[in-house]
Amino acid sequence: MESFELRNYITSEKASLEPLLDLKQITKENVLEIKQIFNSESVFKMFNRSRKGKKFETSDVMKYLNWSVAQTLNGKNISYFVRDGHNVICGGLDLQKVNENTVTIGYWADGNKPGFITNAVNLLLDVAKNIGYVSIDAYPEKENIKSIRVLERTGFDFIEEIVKDDYVLMKYARLL
Repeated sequence: MESFELRNYITSEKASLEPLLDLKQITKENVLEIKQIFNSESVFKMFNRSRKGKKFETSDVMKYLNWSVAQTLNGKNISYFVRDGHNVICGGLDLQKVNENTVTIGYWADGNKPGFITNAVNLLLDVAKNIGYVSIDAYPEKENIKSIRVLERTGFDFIEEIVKDDYVLMKYARLL
């Protein structure tokens, strides 16, 4: 897996999209950056159901990173980080294998640094296509307007609402 250069679609600031293959890529400062993003209001809300209100600790971030590397190495997942022009992690994305033809994309981002995820998603669409996948799905929560806008800007189509116990997911899909 390779790294890619991208630009912030709002500011044109250079950034990189880097695969997470080894924890040696991650510094202590990066762990703290991820922890801060995970505990930010918009991202934490995405995790809250499973965390039951418990904020992320450094050990939780390390568990996430170890899981991401293991999933990437066993072929079930491909995880990437977005680093801004100052080498600060400002987002993460992953492709999760559903079957031989389909992957699901997920992402999170620093709300104080908008504009990186749209172009990162576009790059991962190419990665998925080059691997041989033919379609890609995404499942943002109905109230996550920013995520839905990213999907619409990158060519995804709304498919259906999926009602859960106390929230609604919006299924989006795209052919590659």
